Amino acid sequence: MDVSLRAWSLLCLLVQFSTSVAAQERERPPFESFDVWSDPNPGVRYLRRVTTAPCTIHVLQIDLDHEGVSVDVTPRDERWRTVDQHARGHHAAVAINGGFWETFADPSGLHVSAGEAWEETEDNNVFGFFGVDTRGRARISPPEEIADPSRFSAGTSGRPMLVRDGELDLPSIDPVATSNLRQPRTAVGVSRSGRTLWLLVTDGRQEHSVGLTMYELARVFVDLGVHRAMNLDGGGSSTLYVQRLGGVANVPSGSRWEEQLGFGVRRERGEVRRTRRTKSGREMVYVRGVEREVMNAIVVRAPDISAALAPLRTPIEAPLALPEVVSLPPTRSPLPIATVREWARPVGLGVGALLFLLIARKFIRRFQS
Repeated sequence: MDVSLRAWSLLCLLVQFSTSVAAQERERPPFESFDVWSDPNPGVRYLRRVTTAPCTIHVLQIDLDHEGVSVDVTPRDERWRTVDQHARGHHAAVAINGGFWETFADPSGLHVSAGEAWEETEDNNVFGFFGVDTRGRARISPPEEIADPSRFSAGTSGRPMLVRDGELDLPSIDPVATSNLRQPRTAVGVSRSGRTLWLLVTDGRQEHSVGLTMYELARVFVDLGVHRAMNLDGGGSSTLYVQRLGGVANVPSGSRWEEQLGFGVRRERGEVRRTRRTKSGREMVYVRGVEREVMNAIVVRAPDISAALAPLRTPIEAPLALPEVVSLPPTRSPLPIATVREWARPVGLGVGALLFLLIARKFIRRFQS
């Protein structure tokens, strides 16, 4: 073995060792959880969970066998809208943000809408795929299982896998660099039969909710009895829409760009956060998020419900030290980051081509003279 090969082997071993050490789940103090369930629509259950971490978690449990319930993924020509816009445009009862996109806003992995795969997208061994097949069953295929788009009516990509066979998928979670960070998260889960779908969004990067690690996220699904679960695009994109709550039900954090430029929810302004106390001493915190554009959304249609029923939101019976968070309608981000990125490549190529022509013209003139 020559010196260069030995050096390369040593480097690989060091990288593997450092990755395996960093990938271990970090021990954190235990926290308590307080739940309240409600039924926004027939076939749809809504769980709002508050923890002492602190963290606010939103879960939608969808019965795909219920008459009138259907799931779709918004099409490519509707990309770069907010979840609220996606949901209202499709008359959805509930919706969450969907799959990942690359540096220049290209979709990652496979995406299917209304039975048709998005142009220039395909499943691969990097991204997993969540889809609803032509029989109306929800499926999650891990990266190593290549999904056939012709078998699905709707779907979107994600990574990493969180749960397999009802247990934490540690081999998939461990290699992810951000798995130990508490962040805003969006994820999807399915039952073994494919008859039940779970959509999850958690707030993060905020005082009232720090978010979840991927390990904690996976445990929420295990606790709910999910067979398979997969992470979707999170961070500033994490948004939940519930029509019976009037629209966006969580507090989207906005992106880090927005925070740095003064548009994010961490900025303590009057219109962003207000606090008061009830007669019982509970602190009521009113928070207004910042909703950003997303590539696509998972939308769920369900039968309507009588507006004469009791209000959907019910206070959570939690210790007085844990404030009751009320999400106000979010503002919309003034930064069309994804749209700018999508246009950056053709504009950059055009500018590059123009510069090349100018330089070439200069050299031709010099050569001719």
